[in-house]
Amino acid sequence: MNPSIELAQRIRRCRRRLGETQEAFAARFKVKRLSVINWEKGTIPNEEHMPELTKLLNTEMLTEREPDLGTYQFLLPFEPPLGIAIRISPKYADTIHLELKIKTKVG
Repeated sequence: MNPSIELAQRIRRCRRRLGETQEAFAARFKVKRLSVINWEKGTIPNEEHMPELTKLLNTEMLTEREPDLGTYQFLLPFEPPLGIAIRISPKYADTIHLELKIKTKVG
């Protein structure tokens, strides 16, 4: 993936996780809303904004990681039994992340 597009997606995700509008996010960096719009479209922010933006993005990345909630095994009515791990967590204000892992137990 293009690094500038990846950065744009991270900026948008970060802003949304903070629950900020583009105007509020722009105010945080003392820039105009148009700058935030451009950042979210792939324009690289100016050097003066990068240190604070990088710090904010790194902080958000740490909070994105959810703790492992555990793995539970359900025995289904056929052989071999399967291990099923389900994790449901909020991703953004309007979406939920669902992760399902199924493993065949060997031995």
